[in-house]
Amino acid sequence: MCQNTNVAKSKSPDGKDQVDKQVIWISPERSYLPVKSETFVAPFVDSPFVTMHASDFREVQPGIYVPFRGEKVNYSKRKDGSTVPGSRTISIVKAVDLNPNYPLSYFQDVPFPPGALIYVQKGDNIVMSYTQQAPDVAPPSFFVRWWRGLVILAAVIVACACVAIVIVYRRRIA
Repeated sequence: MCQNTNVAKSKSPDGKDQVDKQVIWISPERSYLPVKSETFVAPFVDSPFVTMHASDFREVQPGIYVPFRGEKVNYSKRKDGSTVPGSRTISIVKAVDLNPNYPLSYFQDVPFPPGALIYVQKGDNIVMSYTQQAPDVAPPSFFVRWWRGLVILAAVIVACACVAIVIVYRRRIA
């Protein structure tokens, strides 16, 4: 297994300079696939922020290996500066197709859910960020508003009638 370290200088979304480091372990006997990686970002400079580990490699065609299990662990920093494992994601590959047939449109115009934080990057810099808004919804038509009003009015009349019946019933008993 070989190890490669990549150090990148970049800007955080708030415009501050930061240095990120990623250490990747690759497997020469499995077509140089990454087996493990550790990502270090500020303020996680002494311990990893994220670790990923691939396993259960299978040869799906001669010379083509695919990891059928992957594990990602995000770490949190405590007030005392130590890090502890946080969320853990395990991915299992069930099938592999080396000749998929998807139209190009399948990979274009992917919708983001409302509330998703979107970063626009040009080169090494984030040039814009925003939160995806919910789509505009047209106001209900006149007929829908009129029908809702009629239903509410009917509900109020029924409620008033029920109260009146209870009052009359109590007076007859007394």
